[in-house]
Amino acid sequence: MQAFRTLKRHIHIVALGTVSMVTAFTLGMHTTASVHPVELIEAGGTRSGDMDGDGALTLNDVRIVLEILNGYREATPEQRAADIDDDGVLTIDDALRMLFLLERQ
Repeated sequence: MQAFRTLKRHIHIVALGTVSMVTAFTLGMHTTASVHPVELIEAGGTRSGDMDGDGALTLNDVRIVLEILNGYREATPEQRAADIDDDGVLTIDDALRMLFLLERQ
């Protein structure tokens, strides 16, 4: 009887292990499709908010953010790195913050 309980316990452990492995593999296959490659940029090479690379925050930088948001152009890695609030995503809030900073200059 003891051998039967031990065998039953081992089968249960193997079954749980198999389910865990299959689940992990399935989730791994699902999430690899959402991996995005990264591009390297030079450290310190981009000023916050400087979308055109001229070294200054200007109205042209705001225009570029708006063009990216409206789909007229794709953001370059340098432009994503110049994101004014450093959250890695260009949004309308970035354009508004840039306008606010320009007004205070």
